[in-house]
Amino acid sequence: MKKQTKCKRTQRYYSASAFLSSYVKSLNLIVDKQPFLSIILTSCGIEYLGKCLSSSKTWDQSGLSQIDYEKAINELDAFKEYRAWLKPYSLYISLRCSPVHSLAPSSKLKFVNIGKNSEDAGVLIISAKQYLKDFSKAVESFRHDKKSGGKSVEKPIIIVTDEGPTSVTSITQDYPSTYQK
Repeated sequence: MKKQTKCKRTQRYYSASAFLSSYVKSLNLIVDKQPFLSIILTSCGIEYLGKCLSSSKTWDQSGLSQIDYEKAINELDAFKEYRAWLKPYSLYISLRCSPVHSLAPSSKLKFVNIGKNSEDAGVLIISAKQYLKDFSKAVESFRHDKKSGGKSVEKPIIIVTDEGPTSVTSITQDYPSTYQK
């Protein structure tokens, strides 16, 4: 009979700022092998950045996805190029919602892995590498400027328990006074 041992779980708390830095590192590991997945996750990251900039006092208030995504595009200089595409290409719907919810690009978009973003005959061509590069610049600018809508981006917000295949991640509103970085 095997002796059962109790598994001791460790928890790490990440601030929004630290989480974004880790998120960009992870995206850089997959962009070459999984460019479409990189685009999906970059879009989610842009929405998260907008949530960081938002004046909403909670991280999980529903119904604000488009507002948060577009806030990041409109307020962070790294996304200047995308501002002109917000309305004509319904960027939130075509670049964020279609890939995230149906795992398919909108008919208004084409995705490529390398090169620059461009327009061709009414179709917006998004480069996975350029999109990630712009997101990375936005994250660095955000982290440097500590620009936020009233929420502390340095307080712990994400809890990761036992990193690995059995990890548990949650969002907390209760900030412990001490945490591991």
